[in-house]
Amino acid sequence: MRYRKSLIQVRAAKANRMRKVLEGSNIKRARVISDVPGLSGRRILAAPAGTLQGLVKPHHLLWLTLQLKHIVFLGRQIVNPWAH
Repeated sequence: MRYRKSLIQVRAAKANRMRKVLEGSNIKRARVISDVPGLSGRRILAAPAGTLQGLVKPHHLLWLTLQLKHIVFLGRQIVNPWAH
């Protein structure tokens, strides 16, 4: 149970850091992405042409994509800690 709680805390911290990067790029999350690690955030960050191109620097976009992948992984671990 403690492990699950720590996973939830790490996932929330990563989501908050993603919000800070987006807001630092003048993207207000409520207007563009309602839930950064959720479905809308995944769709925008996964857009092939880069929906955020010009708004977010390339290294930030890479960082956001990696963080999102880690958040998805953590979500799977929260549901089933024994899954890989």
